[in-house]
Amino acid sequence: KPGGRLCVITFHSIEDRVVKQAFRAMQHPCTCPPKAPICTCGKIQMAKVLAGGAVKPSQSETDQNPRARSAVLRGVEKAG
Repeated sequence: KPGGRLCVITFHSIEDRVVKQAFRAMQHPCTCPPKAPICTCGKIQMAKVLAGGAVKPSQSETDQNPRARSAVLRGVEKAG
């Protein structure tokens, strides 16, 4: 359904890289050359990124839970 959301919490940089690349592929699926005047590949945007990218824990959160300091939250919303 359009408007559905997917959020992923990662704790390691390699995990975050995989999630970031997957979300980027869903957001910008077009494979046409950048200088092409119109899109000829026919692919459509499947999702848009939420919260402007990664959300990291606040200082108060890491004070209460030190293991949270490496956590990164990313989310996308399904486009209609």
